Parts: sequence; structure tokens; C-alpha cells
Amino acid sequence: MNFLAIYNGETFNYQQFGDALLITVISMLLTFAILTILMLVVSLFRHIKDQER
Repeated sequence: MNFLAIYNGETFNYQQFGDALLITVISMLLTFAILTILMLVVSLFRHIKDQER
């Protein structure tokens, strides 16, 4: 199954390049947002732990 495949080993499908690029950028931004939220949560827990001492 080649969902929005740009290159399938034989041909370069340039008609779907914009859609595939948009999906790639959205996926990268979503991953960045999730990692940022995770880092903030870990920092918050460390801050709370340091306050208890």
C-alpha cells in the first residue's frame, strides 16, 4: 500500500508532492509539540520534587 507515495522505486509521482510535504511538515510539528509538552511536564515534576525538600 503506497499512501501518497512520491517515489515507488520506478517513477517519481510529482502530482502528490505537495500533499505529502504537507503531511510531513504537520507530522514533524506534532512530534515537536508532543516532545515539548513532555519536557515541560518532566520539568514541572522536578520543580515540585525540589520544592518538597
